[in-house]
Amino acid sequence: MKVLRYSDLVPVPWKNGGGVTREIARHETNGQLVWRLSIADVALEGPFSAFPGLQRILTVIEGGGMVLERPNGAGMAANLFEPVAFSGDERINGLLPNGPCRDFNVIWNPKLAKAAVTLIHAPQTLPNPVDDGCLGLLCLSGSIQMSNGQTLAPFNFAILETEADCAHVAEDSMAILVCITSVSNP
Repeated sequence: MKVLRYSDLVPVPWKNGGGVTREIARHETNGQLVWRLSIADVALEGPFSAFPGLQRILTVIEGGGMVLERPNGAGMAANLFEPVAFSGDERINGLLPNGPCRDFNVIWNPKLAKAAVTLIHAPQTLPNPVDDGCLGLLCLSGSIQMSNGQTLAPFNFAILETEADCAHVAEDSMAILVCITSVSNP
């Protein structure tokens, strides 16, 4: 198990100046992105970066949410703690009707992997999540006690590496479970 502390993640400013991204982890094969996990602080409204050929799940984890506006004017609500899935090919404009927010992003190549995020409400013990292709946990509030004795605080992430890795989400706590499975090549 590997614990990644939010305070250790390097903030990378966006080219448009609208926010910063902190990459949690990524996996590539043969020079192709398979998946990437990150946390973004969205300070200003503006266009999303394009990720051609990739899929995305965005979950607002702090703040009043955002609206993901498509070119035809249709919008998808990205409310607090409600994952929203969309194509990285879409031209999305992020609107902030309630001010700045923070979001958690899972980006993956659908030709190489499948991804899912599940909101976990406390209290709950997650035994051996690696068996189901689960990659890790992001603590949203409260604390998560890991099987190696470490405790996750809000916005810290644990990568689950072995079948022995498990977690207990404490009373009055919340987390996101990230599962990524490989796609078999035809």
